[in-house]
Amino acid sequence: MSAAPPGGESSRSPRPRRFGRYVVRGTIGRGGFATVYEGFDGELERPVAIKVAHIGRMDSAEGRAAFVKEARQLARLQHPRIVTVFDAGVEGEHRYIVSALLSGKSLLSHLKKRRPDFRETARTVADVADALAHAHAQGVVHRDVKPSNIILTDDRGPVLIDFGLAFNQDDAGALAPGRAAGTPGYMSPEQISGKGHAIGARSDIYSLGVVLYRMLCGTLPFVATDREKLYRQILEVPPELPSRIDAAVPEALERICLRAMAKDRAERYDAAGELAHDLREFLRTGAGAETERSMGHAVFLDESSVIETGAGVASVTVDPLTVRACLQDGREALANAHYLRARQRFETALEAVGTSDTLAAVEVEIHIGLVHALLLVEGPAHPLIERSLARAFVLAGWEGDDESRLSALGLAAAVALARGECDSALEVARELLAAAREREATPLFVEAHRVAGLALSMLGDRAAGGTHLDMAIERYEPHEAGAGAVNGACDAGVVSLACLASNFWVLGHLRLSEQRLTEALALAGRIEHPPSDAFVHAAAARIHAERRDWAGARDAARQLVRVASGHALAEWLPWSAVLDGLVTAATGDLDEGIVRVQDGLNGLRNVGADGSRIYALLTLGRVCLAGAQAQRGLEAVDEALALCHERGHAHEHESELLRIRAALLLASSAEFEPEAEDLLMRAHEIARYQTARMHELRVVLDLVPLWMRAGRNDEARDAIETSLQWFEEGESAQELTLAQALRARIDEAGG
Repeated sequence: MSAAPPGGESSRSPRPRRFGRYVVRGTIGRGGFATVYEGFDGELERPVAIKVAHIGRMDSAEGRAAFVKEARQLARLQHPRIVTVFDAGVEGEHRYIVSALLSGKSLLSHLKKRRPDFRETARTVADVADALAHAHAQGVVHRDVKPSNIILTDDRGPVLIDFGLAFNQDDAGALAPGRAAGTPGYMSPEQISGKGHAIGARSDIYSLGVVLYRMLCGTLPFVATDREKLYRQILEVPPELPSRIDAAVPEALERICLRAMAKDRAERYDAAGELAHDLREFLRTGAGAETERSMGHAVFLDESSVIETGAGVASVTVDPLTVRACLQDGREALANAHYLRARQRFETALEAVGTSDTLAAVEVEIHIGLVHALLLVEGPAHPLIERSLARAFVLAGWEGDDESRLSALGLAAAVALARGECDSALEVARELLAAAREREATPLFVEAHRVAGLALSMLGDRAAGGTHLDMAIERYEPHEAGAGAVNGACDAGVVSLACLASNFWVLGHLRLSEQRLTEALALAGRIEHPPSDAFVHAAAARIHAERRDWAGARDAARQLVRVASGHALAEWLPWSAVLDGLVTAATGDLDEGIVRVQDGLNGLRNVGADGSRIYALLTLGRVCLAGAQAQRGLEAVDEALALCHERGHAHEHESELLRIRAALLLASSAEFEPEAEDLLMRAHEIARYQTARMHELRVVLDLVPLWMRAGRNDEARDAIETSLQWFEEGESAQELTLAQALRARIDEAGG
């Protein structure tokens, strides 16, 4: 297979050559709703961006209407701070929107590397406020204002993009009540509440206020370990004052930010233009502008590092020997798999370092070590993770420490993957790959391809993901325990092999799946690194369960329990409960199995492991189907599908989720048969699009009985034949046996 760039198309899913008159030159990125290509308009001789909706998103009238609506809304908006739409059209089954091709990076990417000074912050937010003012004047509300939707162009400053969630203010009352839409950390209280009638221009102003807060403070105003807690904070808890997080924040900017973020809409700015005016007044008068922002002083203040007095904030006395001793002890604890101790020592070092300028380089290492330990023993949603990562990036930039910045990038990718934020992980992979090429550094190449391979596989593009994983394995050199886990918290070789084993099973390469799993287990046994052991045992349990090898699945789940409990691995402990519950249900005790899967699911919610939560919800749907608990199963599957449809999140289980949903509907009542068939057809289309041959075969096995009852035997036989052709002669799986038996029944009926 030829290498595909992160987010690129694989040889099995070729990139289209053109849409209408627009020639496709490359792939810019892929999200949950659409893929964006770099194109060229031959008639006008200019580069363009082509946003193409995924076919699976266009199979409903609602999806098609939303896409057309986005094109019309964007076409009405003519402003230098809003991406320009040139054209829209249909090419076969594809619907596409053509817009200007912007050169630059997202504000999100910019903020991961450094925080801008206060004047730059005010200028950027004022310019985006101008864009919103224009959109609001046309009756359009964006609803998803956030750093990743703001492009910092090379020539004309910030440009607002992606009006995919936008709506006309006149239609606000028609929004589905109780349904929240947007990106959780940036959503206004009225969006969180699902109050469609209340969502308007001031909702966008709130979201832009959150962007301003993040630029001022280096962190979001609200962070929590699960969505319900986050929503409660947004609705009820006042944000920490920016000046408490960074004492250098000017009073005028703090006042502007807090007014924009007021929980009561009536207390916010009436219009985005007013927000822009106040920001420019700050720039004109120079209020607070005399405070030059030193990136090294942009610290996160908390009770462990400051003392509050009547006169203000005073720094804790710094003992450099204590700091360095704790740092070294933390490193050794990580190397020896004493993760709880590592966390404690890094926290002690951070408490001792205070706000000292002279220990900035040491503080970078402390934050990186702390994030590594927290990711393992607390999970990806722990609030200190994002703050420590932001601080590490700031200090690394101040010190010119590229090595630490790259280590922080690797950990950011690990956090994003654990949260199921695949697009963010792909963005990190691109940065790592660029650095690897510049330095000709093999470890960085391995890390970049590992991250890209996992992210693409989770997005459902297993063929392209496999290309990257193969490249990671090709350059991987095994060392002592955990040496390959400096950036990603798991060994790159073990993870790549285990992920390939899962991919090959779904792609229908059953022998290759078994081979890669054997190699992954052998490598994990040699390096003896607990997080890597946990990853491979979880993969083994899943693959054995897919094969209906329940003895093998139980053994792997027990190994996972041993490793996870022995080292307090936060994400893998609930994972083990999910897998143990699946085996328990499959081997006879359905009720107990459902309880264990639910316990594991609750644990994954608590640690914020949304990537794993989708699989856990799918598992709960499956065991509820077996246990005749259709309603509970439907609730689980619908929650998983909602997660899949969040921007940039995992889609690898989408076909299976739709298939199980159809089965649950049929188990509820025969009257749902037409709806179930529609779901199965969607699942079939998605499986074929993802080249997920095993998922495709499972869907066919569920469709064939429906078709046979309707007398559509020829159609049923053709579907079975088409699915079976992808599997090699002599390969063994229960699905293959069932398909061959069904084909024989159809032949007999025809005879």
